Amino acid sequence: MKIARQALFDHLGGPVPVAAMSPDAKADALDHYLMQQLNDAVRTGGDGKYPKAADLEAQVTTRPYRRGVGNLFLSFHGNVKQLPPMPKAPTLADFFELRFHETANHVLQSAHRARGSAERRCYVDECGH
Repeated sequence: MKIARQALFDHLGGPVPVAAMSPDAKADALDHYLMQQLNDAVRTGGDGKYPKAADLEAQVTTRPYRRGVGNLFLSFHGNVKQLPPMPKAPTLADFFELRFHETANHVLQSAHRARGSAERRCYVDECGH
């Protein structure tokens, strides 16, 4: 995303207030500005309204990636498929069968590494192991 420097300065009140900001405050201001720009880009049709869940769901199969998951879940075989619905009270097995089927090996390797590392408490104990 390109940043229009002047637009950012105008958004923050001009160069004088920006010059008075600490580096942390500048970073926070830039972060908030970029989040606002991304939110504005998500709005559809210029009418200021966000898309409905059904609109977003209809777009799923039109792309080789899922929104908001990074590049770990890119599809190298065409567009992604619609995920099957989860049961009302999903079990760990349901997650592996219905969500992790393409990344199950990665999930298991990460859990295995976490069990033997200092990160055990963060990744394993919270899962009840």
